Parts: sequence; structure tokens; C-alpha cells
Amino acid sequence: MKLYLRLDKYFWILILLPLIFFFSSLFVYFAQDDFFLLHISQVTNLNDLITLFIPHPEVVWYRPLSSQIFFFISQSLFGLRPFLYHLMVMATHLITTVIFFNLLLRLTKNRQLSFITAGFYSINQIHTVSISWLATYSFILGPLCLTAYIYYLYTKQYLKADVSFLAGVLTTELFIVFTPLALFYDLLYRQPFDWWRYTKFMLISLVVIILRLVLFPTQLSSSLYTFSETSFLQMIKFYMLRLAGMPLLFDTLTPLLKLLIVIEVMVITGLLLIGVYSCIRNHIFLPRWIHLFLLTGGAGSIPFLLLPEHVAPYYVSFTLIGVAPIIIWFILQVVPFVNSKQWLVICSLFLIGNIVGVYWTYQTHWIFRRAALAHNLIVEKEFEQVVGSEEYISLGAGAAAQVFKDEH
Repeated sequence: MKLYLRLDKYFWILILLPLIFFFSSLFVYFAQDDFFLLHISQVTNLNDLITLFIPHPEVVWYRPLSSQIFFFISQSLFGLRPFLYHLMVMATHLITTVIFFNLLLRLTKNRQLSFITAGFYSINQIHTVSISWLATYSFILGPLCLTAYIYYLYTKQYLKADVSFLAGVLTTELFIVFTPLALFYDLLYRQPFDWWRYTKFMLISLVVIILRLVLFPTQLSSSLYTFSETSFLQMIKFYMLRLAGMPLLFDTLTPLLKLLIVIEVMVITGLLLIGVYSCIRNHIFLPRWIHLFLLTGGAGSIPFLLLPEHVAPYYVSFTLIGVAPIIIWFILQVVPFVNSKQWLVICSLFLIGNIVGVYWTYQTHWIFRRAALAHNLIVEKEFEQVVGSEEYISLGAGAAAQVFKDEH
């Protein structure tokens, strides 16, 4: 892949900022689902390796590449040293950021917009858990597949686009929502139709659906996807606040930090609305790429808006790929009315707001408490715990004992 990004200040900022923001994630221990995935990924021959691609009867989601295969490769290379697993996760996130920057640079021809948007994506506080909890790797690897997929469509490297789409579907079954993206892209950019290419994407999605729901049905609760207008609107509100920078458990923040977050959210929202109004008033034509990312963001959000029983900030990682460029583009329409010092204050507010969000997630999210508890229990070799207890859940409901059976 020939990238526009060189080893200049943009590169180092885009690499260093996520490393600084999520540095603590490198030292999080295995927890909960990690032990189950470690256990079922322990294969010794080729036949067992192939079974990793078959939906597991005890797993709700089909995501072999980001779960079983990821844990199999990591276990084979690194043993049971989670730090090296986290390095792979962090590297994936950084690669996504760089490809996202280059994709935007090619589409928009605007280096400032591309840099700010890639930075907006890379340090957003919604990634804190998915970078830290290995079992949620699909929300880090998935955006990489998505950005690569669009990048290769744009550069007309269609074989690589096919591979990226297949990798995305194997990363998470929900990637099939992006099946129409290639057709929409060709319509938008007036490219020659290639019905065989669209058919390939549809066939890949169809095979996964049949594999997932017909041949090897898993424990998919009938209440998992439920729809009501109230829950749908609540989900939209929840995820919009997360994208704007408001962390979970906002109510437990100190008054000063609450005020800071509220100001940051209001400033970002205000600038966005002013930018939209400015475009409407001045009849500014929306570039074609905005429509592409609008579809991407909308498609990426629909599956999770229909999951009222399963809510997590990192679910909108796909949505962020779509909406971040649009948000930044509208905000940049306000540039003529804001001086450099005011922009410095705005950027500082965003950085500080996300620092607070990341920090507060580390302090309050249960996965970090359970990871620390699991580490202590394994060091003490206390694998047998009361069913349903916090210790039992932290150790993956008995899976940790199977993973560490030699030591146990």
C-alpha cells in the first residue's frame, strides 16, 4: 500500500497520542471472556484449527478472526503473556489510524481535515475498553478492515478490497451491513458497474448467515434484538453523548470535571450546529465523500441501536469511522469566524475532555477491576471459586483453571 503519510510531524502525533492516551491498556491482565477464548483456542492440529472458523455453540457472536484465531496466534507466539497480546491490539489501532488518515487525504485532498479527523478517531475515549479487553478485539480489528476496504475501493485494488471485506466479516458477523458499500461507492463516484464484485460481497455475507444461523446455530437469544421507539431513541442519545466525549458514570465525576465535560460537549455540539447552519445559509455544496461516510456511519450504527440489552461505548467504533469526518468537516466551516487562539482553546478542551473520559473509564469500568482480581487469584493459584461470585466471573466461569491446568 502506497501511503501519503511520511515520517513527519503528522505521523508522530498520530502515533504518539494514542500510545499516551491508552498506555495503561498495555498492562491489563486477562479477564472474564479472555479465559474462555484462550481455552477454546488451544488447538494442536490442522483439523482443530479449521474448527475455529465454525460458530461455537456457547458463543453469541460469530467473530473467529478477532477471537479464536487472534487468541490462537497470540498464544502460539507469546504464551500467556497478555502484554504482548495488547501490543498487537495497540499496533492494530495505530495502523487503522494511519490508513484512515491516508484514506481521508485521498478523498478530501485536505491534510488539515484528514489529520484532525484521524486524531479525533484515534484518541476518542470510546476505545478505552476495546483496547484494554482482549475479548473485544473485534472493535479494533473491525475498523481496520473497514478503512482498508474503502481505501482499496478508492484505489481500485479490488482483490485487496475483497480480502478486506472477507476479513471484516470474519472479524465480526455484523460487518455484513457494509455489503452495499461497494455498489453505493460506484454509484456515487460514477464508476463502471461490476456486478460480479457486488455478487461476491453478497455471497460472502450469505455464506456467513447460513453458517451462523442454519448450519451451526448458536445461543442467540430471541430477546437480543428487540425494537421499541423508546429504546431506539435512548440508544441514539447514549451513543451521541459517548461520541461527543461524555464518559460512562458521568454522574460520579467531581463537580469540576463534570463542568469541564459539559463545556467540551457543548462547544463541540455548538460548533457542529454553527457549521451546519453556515453550509445551509451559504448554499455550500456537500462533497461526495460525505455521502459515503454518512452511509458508513449509519450502517455501522444500526445493529447496535437495536441492542437495548447490550450497551457499550466501544460499539460505535464503526460509526465513528463514518461520522468523524463529517463532524470535523462541518466544524471546519466555522474556521473563518474563529481565530487561532480560540481554536487552541477548543482543541485543548477536546483533548482534556478525552483525557478525563479515558481516565475515568480506567477508574470505574468493571473490566479493570476484574482483570486485577483475576491476576491476583491466578498468582495465588486460587482457581476454585463460588459459582456466580465476582471471583468466579473474573476467572471466566472456570475457564482460567482449564487454561492454567498445568500450573493448577
